[in-house]
Amino acid sequence: MVEAALEGTDGAGWHTWYQLALVRYVERNTAEAERLLCRSMELEANAWNLYAMAHLKAARGRLDLAAQYAAAAMEKAPADDCIAKEGVLLMPRAGRFGQVAASVDGMPKDIPGLGRIRPAYAIAQPVVGHIEKVEDILHGDGRLDVTDILVGEDTITDL
Repeated sequence: MVEAALEGTDGAGWHTWYQLALVRYVERNTAEAERLLCRSMELEANAWNLYAMAHLKAARGRLDLAAQYAAAAMEKAPADDCIAKEGVLLMPRAGRFGQVAASVDGMPKDIPGLGRIRPAYAIAQPVVGHIEKVEDILHGDGRLDVTDILVGEDTITDL
């Protein structure tokens, strides 16, 4: 039904194509979801369609591209903590620890201290040659607080 409404129309904006891409992604039709996200980005590349493309690329095993799209989404919405959290979790999966460090260094002041971002930032430091920063990152405010754990994730005590 939505596809029929889009056929032959110039009035559909990025958001319509984005929403349809999400439907296709949920249906596990990743090739069609990617095509629709590309159309959405042609109309207006923004944090949301870039973020969705990052997850789609990760789901298809293209981790390097996923990291690139995540970084682009983070640049478009630097103050969005949700996009920042997801971005710093995707980047290490592609081995992009330097990109994690650079991205966090460029974030607004309140974002790097968030529960999921701070540990990812700390983990990236030894890889980029700054092991001396780890303790300050984890204990800089006098405490270690890693409260943002998702269901099914490994906790620090599991590691």
